[in-house]
Amino acid sequence: MEFEVFGWWLLLAAFFQLSSIHGCLREERVALLQFKASLNSSYDYLTSWDSSQEESNCCDWARVECDNTTGHVIKLHLFHLRDFSNIDLEVWYLNASLFLPFQELKYLDLHGNGISGWVPNEGFERLSRLSKLEELRFCANYINESFLSSLGQILSLKKLYLRDNQLDQPMNIPISELRRLKNLQELYLDGTNIDKSFLRKVGVMTSLNVLSMQDCGLNGSLPIVQELRRLKNLQELYLHGTNIDKSFLRKVGVMTSLNVLSMQDCGLNGSLPIFQGKKSCFCKILLSNNLLIVELNLYTFHFAGWCELTNLQELVLSYNKFEGILPSCLANMTKLQIFDIASNRFNGSIDLSPLPSLKSLQYLDLSHNYFNPITFSSFLNLSKLEVIFSDGNKLVIETLSQRQNLGF
Repeated sequence: MEFEVFGWWLLLAAFFQLSSIHGCLREERVALLQFKASLNSSYDYLTSWDSSQEESNCCDWARVECDNTTGHVIKLHLFHLRDFSNIDLEVWYLNASLFLPFQELKYLDLHGNGISGWVPNEGFERLSRLSKLEELRFCANYINESFLSSLGQILSLKKLYLRDNQLDQPMNIPISELRRLKNLQELYLDGTNIDKSFLRKVGVMTSLNVLSMQDCGLNGSLPIVQELRRLKNLQELYLHGTNIDKSFLRKVGVMTSLNVLSMQDCGLNGSLPIFQGKKSCFCKILLSNNLLIVELNLYTFHFAGWCELTNLQELVLSYNKFEGILPSCLANMTKLQIFDIASNRFNGSIDLSPLPSLKSLQYLDLSHNYFNPITFSSFLNLSKLEVIFSDGNKLVIETLSQRQNLGF
């Protein structure tokens, strides 16, 4: 008898498990419909969210992802839900409590909705109860400092995207709140007008792996040397479009884990930037579209610390004013996969340059330089090379027998 009762319990457990697999939870379905009803939009972007279909599975609805085992909603892609072609569209005050039923939610994307604030007492601090939420995308909305303060209560966050938010004046980021995000690994502030005083305090966010502040209105000398030293885990730094002093490059070595540095279109000018401190960890350096003017040779390259960047996988120096021959120590960059030096003033022979030694190269752009006539046989030993551009240089046409031996 006891065995039969136990068997019934097993059967019931299996039934409930299967029912959760084949349908979303009722509470979460209701919450999704309530969110849709709260949208202030003249166009329905959520047509599959149909309240009239009682049996419809919300896990099959557009922009919703569920866990295959539990049926819980784990991802919501709620971006661009409002029709901004309507110039009379009112601002939207979001009720963050609508997301509380989604206790297993890991990913929430609300970018591009023109959110301007919150329903009273229903701000993002409510999301602190979502202990599984790891990634929040809130780009292209209207944020303020109080919004950022509320973010400091979502302690589970690992990735935070605040790109292209509309601000009339530089925003003073409340670092005292964001420092509470001990799990935050990636922070994206691109296109958001921030006050550079933030950089004096960013060192408290010691868990950061990625910091992106492209086109943020920062300019001049960045007051972050001591703060950078504290970012022991920072691996990627993106400053594209930031008009800063090139002396900053002398200090990036204090970030001992940094391996990606992007400073394209930053108004850098003058001589080759000097890398000081630890260099061996760098795998990607992007410095295109600046005004760097220097005659490259082994001495200048070595003096600036570039010969020690032996782990580089990507080096982009295009659209500067570098001139001279390629330094021989480039041959030490045996892991280099992408090398772009287009639109400079390099010259000399490719055959005698270090390029044939770069056996890992997959992409090479030599366009618009002054190299001696280039033949494809110069790249015969580069078996991984897939793309090469040489526009604006002289190209030697080889015989058919030579081409057949290239192996491209």
